[in-house]
Amino acid sequence: MNIFELIPCNSQKSFYGKAQVIEFNGYAVLKSYDTEVCAYNKLDGRFVRLWDDWSATTGKHITAFCAYYGIHYEGKKTWDKMPVQKKADVVFNPADRERIANELKKKIAEILNEGACVSSIVSAVEFSDIA
Repeated sequence: MNIFELIPCNSQKSFYGKAQVIEFNGYAVLKSYDTEVCAYNKLDGRFVRLWDDWSATTGKHITAFCAYYGIHYEGKKTWDKMPVQKKADVVFNPADRERIANELKKKIAEILNEGACVSSIVSAVEFSDIA
């Protein structure tokens, strides 16, 4: 998992820590203030709205997020046309669930092949490693 502060794509100096990007396993989520507002699935190119509102400041954060990832975005006009989706539906679609399950099985098999006991599997396999 990688978390970093988003940088404005205009003449503004900074977002002063109010816009963060959380990247994990091919996904990026924009967190504006304390709200996850949109997500980008880098694996299939889906850009989705997670937040059912709009503000000028968060709009600037969304614009910078889209510019960073090369997503076509025309501001509030685009935003208003997008349906609000649940993060779980975006981040963990059926193909991803299958991939994560296979990665987990592989990791458990590797640990078992090393002669580990079940309790060490639980401590060794963390969700952050696979999701």
